[in-house]
Amino acid sequence: MNQNASSIFFERYADHHDIEGAVTSFASDALIHFNTYPTMNIDAYKQLGAVFLTGFPDLKAKVEEQIISGDTIITRAFWSGTHAGTFNGIPATGKTYRAPGIVIDRIKDGKIVERHSVDDLLGLMQQLGVIPMP
Repeated sequence: MNQNASSIFFERYADHHDIEGAVTSFASDALIHFNTYPTMNIDAYKQLGAVFLTGFPDLKAKVEEQIISGDTIITRAFWSGTHAGTFNGIPATGKTYRAPGIVIDRIKDGKIVERHSVDDLLGLMQQLGVIPMP
């Protein structure tokens, strides 16, 4: 994977669990849109990242594809991990999950200025047994 702002984020956050290093990929005033959460700034996104790493200390992302077009980078990845810690108030289940995600980053001056991220949180919760499968 080329070393662009998006790939640096995935490497630092998903491979090394380095939240501070990961957010250096973002402009200081970046806007982050994650699923149906309200729009976040960098500080809120760091808190969300910590929630996932607390619940899934072995969290990983496998980047399947990256498409770069102009100032936009689209990343298709699969997230996986073991629910070994509390996640959003849910005690550890010991179950593993694997769920897809799509990230669309807009880049300016080598930094992410806007991110749209959609991840299968319903699938995650179903795999943990918190929400029943249909």
